[in-house]
Formats: sequence, structure tokens, C-alpha cells
Amino acid sequence: MAAPIAVLAIIGVIAGATFASAAVNAAAERAARNTIKGCIDKRTREVRIIPRSKHCQRGETAITWNKRGRTGATGATGASGATGATGAAGGATGATGATGAVGPTGATGALGATGAVGSTGSGGNTGAVGGTGSAGAPGAQGPTGAAGATGAAGGTGPVGPTGAAGPTGAAGPTGAAGANGVSAVDVTIVTNTSANNSNNKTVTATCTGGRKVVGGGFQTNNVGVGAQASYASSATAWTVDAAEFDLPLNANWTVTAYALCAL
Repeated sequence: MAAPIAVLAIIGVIAGATFASAAVNAAAERAARNTIKGCIDKRTREVRIIPRSKHCQRGETAITWNKRGRTGATGATGASGATGATGAAGGATGATGATGAVGPTGATGALGATGAVGSTGSGGNTGAVGGTGSAGAPGAQGPTGAAGATGAAGGTGPVGPTGAAGPTGAAGPTGAAGANGVSAVDVTIVTNTSANNSNNKTVTATCTGGRKVVGGGFQTNNVGVGAQASYASSATAWTVDAAEFDLPLNANWTVTAYALCAL
């Protein structure tokens, strides 16, 4: 009977190991679902997100981070809200009571005695009007008085109406002839095309023959590529910095710089 017992023990160990492995795999799968997988470009430090089943490319470093961070500390209690509006008034005022009855009229008081009338004084006689006296002789002229202080300036009067237009003046003499005008600008286009590969590129088109750069631009042969900068890098050169916008393109491409050069 010892052999069957040993066989059962071995089967139990195998089953326990299988269940333990399944539990570990399930925990790993849950952890993977709760994380985000990405790749960092070692040169540009740009980050792109990839599925968990994918791998980073050459020149990139793999990173992962949790979808949900730790629970933050409880925030401070907010300020108390404003006091609510006053509630409506109570019930309506009751009706006014009836007017009370008029009381009886009081008795009329006794009439007082009339006072004695005073005597009227006698009127005085009106005097006669006197005659007009003769005019007196003019007096001597007095000395001139001191000059009074200057009065304050009056306010500015309103603007008067516009006067009628005067006659047209005679034509002036003809001015001297002006200097000769500048001739039309002579513009040429200089181009320079980069190498055909998948790397980010900087390419410069340079004016020659004493010409100065007055403008410029660029052109690529791939829609997934664009210019990070397009500018006059000196008085005689136009520079373009180009890079892939949709990483990765997995294809070679070129960029051409254009310089507008004028004398």
C-alpha cells in the first residue's frame, strides 16, 4: 500500500505547483493591464506609446508606468458657502377693525366779555411842497485816482465761422529732376538636397556671386516628414531642420532647401 500513497503525494505536489504558476501568471497579467508601455528615443528623448505585446526598436529604451497613481492626501476643507436668502414673510395682515361710535358733543362754554375800544388819535396836517432850489456851481476837478488791478482773463470765445476760400495762388516754378530710379531686383534660386536616409537632417542652401538671401523654403519627398525650423542662417544662406513627424517611418527620405538670392 505504500506505492499508491507515494503516487498520490506526487500528483498533489504537481497540482499545487500548477495552481501556484497559474496564480502567478494571473497576477502578472493583471499588473500588465494596469500599466502603460512606451519607448524613449535615446537621441531625441521623444516618447511613444506601444501595445504590451510589442517591443521597442533599436535606439529606444523601454519604460512602463502605472495607469493609476497612489491616492493623494485629502484636500483642505472648503470655505463655508454664502448665507441663503431670507425666507418669505408670514401670513397676510388681518382686516382692520370697525370704527368705534362717536362720543356725545360737549356743552358750549360761556361767552367772554368784550373788551373796551381804544380812542382814535387825531391826524396831522400835510405840509406844503417846497420849491426846487437853483443848481450849484461845478466843483473843481479832483486828482486822478490810482490805476485799478488788472481783471482776470475772460474765457476763450467760440470759434468764428470759416472764412471764404481765397483765390488760387500762382503756380510755383518747376522742381529739379529727381535721381534715376533703382533697376529691378535680379533674383536667382539656389537649392541643396540632403542625403537619402531615415535620419533627421539639417541642410543649407548658400547664395553665390555676392548675392544676399532674401527668402527661402524647403520640400520633402515624404508626407510624414516636416520642418522643425526654416530660416535665414546668415546674410547669404537659408537653413532647414527636418524630422519625421510620424515615428517610425521605416523608410529613407530627403529634404531640399531653397534660397532666394538677389544682388
